[in-house]
Amino acid sequence: MRLKVVVALSLYLLLICSAFAQAPTSSAALLPKRDPEAVKVLQGAASVHGDAGIAGIRDTKALVKITSYSADGTPVAVDAVIISSGNSIRIETTGSDGGTQAFVANETSAWNEKPGAKPEFQPRKSVAPIGNTHLPSLVLNADIKNPNSDVSFKDAEPEDAKGLKSIVVTRHEQDSTSGDERYEVAINGVSGLVQQLIYHRHAPSNLKISVPIQVNYSDYRQIHGVAIPFHVEQFIRGHLASSTDIKSFDVNVGVDTSIFQARVN
Repeated sequence: MRLKVVVALSLYLLLICSAFAQAPTSSAALLPKRDPEAVKVLQGAASVHGDAGIAGIRDTKALVKITSYSADGTPVAVDAVIISSGNSIRIETTGSDGGTQAFVANETSAWNEKPGAKPEFQPRKSVAPIGNTHLPSLVLNADIKNPNSDVSFKDAEPEDAKGLKSIVVTRHEQDSTSGDERYEVAINGVSGLVQQLIYHRHAPSNLKISVPIQVNYSDYRQIHGVAIPFHVEQFIRGHLASSTDIKSFDVNVGVDTSIFQARVN
């Protein structure tokens, strides 16, 4: 059971990343290129997702089932608790021995917690400055409000044959360790909801190495006036790596923020 939990949780760590990608060089000195029509689409999606309701959410707690898939497609499922507050997140799973294993990320640090062991830290940049991937509009809001982000349609035609509006966003970073950050977001032309994010996750051992990740969102439901995707799938290089199904999702539960601090003793 412990190996089962470790495998499933390790794969899920990719899923919690916000939408980021590696560019070959830093170009912080470049003037941003913002297509007004593309920005308008992002603003519309943020509104559909419940931009106003998000402002009233202080923290969230979700009970989920995480299913990871091996190379041959064999599924491994575990139950987990995902707790978030601001840009901090904590994912907990419990082994058959009753011990709790967790992955935690706050504003400055990220680490794994295991019973009886010291925290195992990794670069925060490899996780990305996240809010909660079950609130994908947080990603949009960040770049709608950031005048230094490039925003443009991916193709000459704003909407493809599937009815998706794909927009490319580039964040010009001062930090040269991984270059600019780039991602693609696909918005359903009918519902206005985020249907897909494509980004790269940076390797903790070398931030200049990255792997392409595609996240698909579906089964949206209204919670506290906000559209929450209750089913999320993650693909790595085109292969289904994991899926997450929400069992329950609560907001403003009064999270003790000390759970987002590393216990080094």
